[in-house]
Amino acid sequence: DGRVFASGGADHKVKLWSDASGFCFATFADHSAPVTAVTFAKGSGTVLFSASRDGTVRAYDLAKYRNFRVLEAPPTARSSTSADRAD
Repeated sequence: DGRVFASGGADHKVKLWSDASGFCFATFADHSAPVTAVTFAKGSGTVLFSASRDGTVRAYDLAKYRNFRVLEAPPTARSSTSADRAD
């Protein structure tokens, strides 16, 4: 049915999972510390954000399977992410 789930963990990796098969089909290993949050951009099925204790928020293009933006986050903002469309 095309549904995708994302996870992030202590292994510093962001993983994409297929709801239909239950298998991981993509892994991003760009963070250098545990991943504390992942969220899909609202209104877009092709952008995923991840936050990490390494002080970064990373944006992933799920159509091309690549990290296209790295944002430096202040230490107090590393444990969560939120995304909304800019109109």
